[in-house]
Amino acid sequence: MLDTTCEAVGRWVGESERSALPGARRQPRIAIELPVPRQFLRQVVAPHAALGRPWLDGDDPLLVDEDLVQEYRIALYIRPRGGERWGLSVTTVPPLAARVRIRLGDDLFQARFDGQGEAHLDNVPIALLRAARGPDMQIAITSDDDTA
Repeated sequence: MLDTTCEAVGRWVGESERSALPGARRQPRIAIELPVPRQFLRQVVAPHAALGRPWLDGDDPLLVDEDLVQEYRIALYIRPRGGERWGLSVTTVPPLAARVRIRLGDDLFQARFDGQGEAHLDNVPIALLRAARGPDMQIAITSDDDTA
C-alpha cells in the first residue's frame, strides 16, 4: 500500500483512508491504446521539419492528433528541440495518474503524467517521425500501478 499526503488532514494517509476523505475519488485502472498511422504522422511532421530554424524559434507545439477515449481527451503534440531531436508531449483531460509509452518499431519512449495531465518525452530523433517508411506510432497509456 502506498502512502500519500493529504493536505486536508495534514498527515500521511493510506490508500483505504484516502478513498474515505470528502471529495476523494479513486481513479479506475486505465489501459488506452492509440495507433498513429505512419503515413499520417509523416504528412504532419515532414513539412514542419523542412521549415527548419524559423519554426524552431516558436514556443507553441504542433498538435498532431487528438481523440476522446474513455471520457478522456488525449492529445499528442510535437516540438523541435534542436538539431535532429524533437520532443513529444501527450496530454490528458482530465489529468490521469498514469504513464505513457510511445513505440516506433524497436524504439520506446516513456514518461509519467504530471499533476496537470502532461507527459513529456524529449530527444526523439526526427528521422523516426518523418520517415516515409517504417512502423506506425503506438501510444499506450496505463495506470501508474501497471507494469506492462
